[in-house]
Amino acid sequence: MRLRRTLPIIVALLTLCVSSCDTQFRSKEVTRVETTVPVLEDVKIIDAKRFLNDLKLSPFWKVERDRSGALLAKARSIGPEHHFGDGSSEFLFKFMKDKRKDLGELRIYNDYLRGNELFSSLSAIVVFGPLPKTGVTLIKGGEKTSVPVHESYDSKIGPNSSSQVAVRLSDDQDVFLVVYEQGSDPKRATTWKMLPGIVNELKSVASLPKEYLVIEKYTDLFSLLFPDTKPDHRIQRLPGMQDRDTFYGFLKATGEWNPEGVNIKISHPVYCGG
Repeated sequence: MRLRRTLPIIVALLTLCVSSCDTQFRSKEVTRVETTVPVLEDVKIIDAKRFLNDLKLSPFWKVERDRSGALLAKARSIGPEHHFGDGSSEFLFKFMKDKRKDLGELRIYNDYLRGNELFSSLSAIVVFGPLPKTGVTLIKGGEKTSVPVHESYDSKIGPNSSSQVAVRLSDDQDVFLVVYEQGSDPKRATTWKMLPGIVNELKSVASLPKEYLVIEKYTDLFSLLFPDTKPDHRIQRLPGMQDRDTFYGFLKATGEWNPEGVNIKISHPVYCGG
């Protein structure tokens, strides 16, 4: 009997705690960046399905689905395996444009670029679908913008503060580049520094011909991954701890090649349909 009388009080206290915690950790604007967006290359995606497929074929991007099932592509980065926050990582496409000749003990990451300061990071994501109604600022190259910086744990900007800007990549389809920056920089300098290079890379993907050979398009990277191509086939990962999906392989056919003698099965919910 006594338990029944106290039950409503317990429920009320739990409700109060949940409400208080939700208010405490709810994302709120702590500062705002007023600036002019750098001049950006004009990217016009006409065929979103073809663009998505080209991103799947590119080793520089990782295509996956978010929790709602929407498709997105994340720019891969590369950096030291055991170092975080030293600013030595960079996007994989930039790593290759700089004509790097040795992978060493580097790790390829499928998620974000590690920054210089504690917890600072930057991610570049191509979103196929509408943007969220809040939290993302749509920007245009060369125009002035006002970008809010949000924080969930404090009343001022800090290591966990975040900002998101988006660039539309198609006039009549919902395809966007979203750049997410986390960290305590009030100017969001990394966003504005990296944005033109990311857009340039996406323009190169959008400009690919209808037919091309992946091994030729990305030959510089594959040459680093497979310096020895004497075997007829090989599948391997980079040295050290790699993200689960980060492996590459090749199958070399010479002479009168009979595909019936090959038995390869690769299963992936996004790339292979199951």
